Amino acid sequence: MGRPLSDGDPLSLQTNKAVDHLLGNAVWFVQGDGVRDKDYSLGSIFIVSETGNTGREEFQRFARGSGHVFEPVVRLNVLDWFTEFFRAMAHFSLGVHELKDERLIAALRQVSSESGYAVSE
Repeated sequence: MGRPLSDGDPLSLQTNKAVDHLLGNAVWFVQGDGVRDKDYSLGSIFIVSETGNTGREEFQRFARGSGHVFEPVVRLNVLDWFTEFFRAMAHFSLGVHELKDERLIAALRQVSSESGYAVSE
Protein backbone atom coordinates (compact mmCIF):
# COMPACT_ATOMS: atom_id res chain seq x y z
CA MET A 1 0.00 0.00 0.00
CA GLY A 2 3.03 2.23 -0.21
CA ARG A 3 3.59 2.70 3.51
CA PRO A 4 4.92 0.71 6.44
CA LEU A 5 2.41 -1.71 7.96
CA SER A 6 2.92 -0.04 11.35
CA ASP A 7 1.61 3.28 9.92
CA GLY A 8 -1.92 1.91 9.67
CA ASP A 9 -4.17 -0.86 10.87
CA PRO A 10 -2.29 -4.14 10.29
CA LEU A 11 -5.61 -6.04 10.32
CA SER A 12 -7.17 -4.17 7.40
CA LEU A 13 -6.32 -3.17 3.87
CA GLN A 14 -7.30 -0.40 1.51
CA THR A 15 -7.32 -0.79 -2.25
CA ASN A 16 -9.07 0.24 -5.44
CA LYS A 17 -9.67 -3.40 -6.35
CA ALA A 18 -12.90 -5.28 -5.63
CA VAL A 19 -12.82 -6.80 -2.14
CA ASP A 20 -16.20 -8.46 -1.52
CA HIS A 21 -14.82 -11.83 -2.67
CA LEU A 22 -12.31 -11.67 0.22
CA LEU A 23 -15.00 -12.24 2.88
CA GLY A 24 -14.02 -15.28 4.96
CA ASN A 25 -10.55 -15.49 3.40
CA ALA A 26 -7.15 -14.96 4.97
CA VAL A 27 -5.09 -11.92 4.06
CA TRP A 28 -1.36 -12.25 4.68
CA PHE A 29 0.45 -8.92 4.90
CA VAL A 30 3.98 -9.12 3.53
CA GLN A 31 6.07 -6.01 3.97
CA GLY A 32 9.27 -5.07 2.20
CA ASP A 33 11.89 -2.99 3.97
CA GLY A 34 14.72 -1.27 2.14
CA VAL A 35 15.14 0.12 -1.35
CA ARG A 36 17.32 -2.39 -3.14
CA ASP A 37 17.51 -6.01 -2.06
CA LYS A 38 14.46 -5.60 0.13
CA ASP A 39 14.05 -7.64 3.27
CA TYR A 40 10.58 -9.20 3.12
CA SER A 41 8.70 -10.23 6.24
CA LEU A 42 5.30 -11.44 7.32
CA GLY A 43 3.76 -8.62 9.32
CA SER A 44 0.22 -9.81 9.99
CA ILE A 45 -2.63 -12.06 8.99
CA PHE A 46 -6.36 -11.51 9.27
CA ILE A 47 -9.58 -13.21 8.23
CA VAL A 48 -11.79 -10.78 6.34
CA SER A 49 -15.11 -10.23 8.09
CA GLU A 50 -16.08 -6.83 6.68
CA THR A 51 -15.68 -5.04 3.36
CA GLY A 52 -16.92 -1.71 2.10
CA ASN A 53 -16.20 1.67 0.61
CA THR A 54 -13.77 4.05 2.29
CA GLY A 55 -15.37 7.22 0.96
CA ARG A 56 -11.91 8.38 -0.11
CA GLU A 57 -10.39 8.84 -3.54
CA GLU A 58 -6.93 7.41 -2.92
CA PHE A 59 -8.11 3.92 -1.91
CA GLN A 60 -11.81 3.44 -2.47
CA ARG A 61 -12.41 0.05 -0.80
CA PHE A 62 -11.45 -1.67 2.43
CA ALA A 63 -11.39 -5.15 3.92
CA ARG A 64 -10.77 -5.88 7.58
CA GLY A 65 -11.12 -8.54 10.19
CA SER A 66 -9.56 -10.20 13.20
CA GLY A 67 -6.20 -11.87 13.21
CA HIS A 68 -2.66 -11.56 14.45
CA VAL A 69 0.20 -9.07 14.20
CA PHE A 70 3.62 -10.72 14.21
CA GLU A 71 5.96 -9.06 16.68
CA PRO A 72 8.68 -9.42 15.79
CA VAL A 73 7.87 -9.78 12.11
CA VAL A 74 8.71 -13.11 10.48
CA ARG A 75 11.58 -12.85 8.00
CA LEU A 76 10.67 -14.51 4.72
CA ASN A 77 13.76 -13.99 2.52
CA VAL A 78 15.65 -16.64 4.48
CA LEU A 79 13.11 -19.40 3.82
CA ASP A 80 13.84 -21.90 1.06
CA TRP A 81 10.40 -21.45 -0.56
CA PHE A 82 10.48 -17.65 -0.61
CA THR A 83 11.81 -17.28 -4.20
CA GLU A 84 8.93 -19.38 -5.53
CA PHE A 85 6.46 -17.43 -3.40
CA PHE A 86 7.94 -14.11 -4.60
CA ARG A 87 7.41 -15.18 -8.22
CA ALA A 88 3.89 -16.48 -7.54
CA MET A 89 3.00 -13.10 -6.05
CA ALA A 90 4.37 -11.23 -9.10
CA HIS A 91 7.12 -9.69 -6.96
CA PHE A 92 4.38 -8.05 -4.84
CA SER A 93 3.73 -5.63 -7.69
CA LEU A 94 -0.03 -6.21 -7.97
CA GLY A 95 -1.24 -5.22 -4.52
CA VAL A 96 -3.97 -7.54 -3.28
CA HIS A 97 -3.28 -10.76 -5.16
CA GLU A 98 -4.69 -14.25 -4.63
CA LEU A 99 -2.27 -17.06 -3.83
CA LYS A 100 -3.52 -20.34 -5.32
CA ASP A 101 -0.54 -22.64 -4.79
CA GLU A 102 -1.54 -25.00 -1.94
CA ARG A 103 2.10 -25.80 -1.15
CA LEU A 104 2.92 -22.14 -0.60
CA ILE A 105 -0.25 -21.61 1.43
CA ALA A 106 0.78 -24.56 3.61
CA ALA A 107 4.26 -23.03 3.98
CA LEU A 108 2.72 -19.72 5.13
CA ARG A 109 0.51 -21.57 7.60
CA GLN A 110 3.52 -23.45 8.94
CA VAL A 111 5.71 -20.37 9.42
CA SER A 112 2.77 -18.62 11.07
CA SER A 113 2.25 -21.52 13.46
CA GLU A 114 5.96 -21.69 14.26
CA SER A 115 5.78 -17.96 15.07
CA GLY A 116 2.96 -18.36 17.54
CA TYR A 117 -0.25 -18.10 15.54
CA ALA A 118 -2.03 -21.18 14.19
CA VAL A 119 -4.14 -20.57 11.09
CA SER A 120 -7.10 -22.90 10.58
CA GLU A 121 -7.84 -24.23 7.14
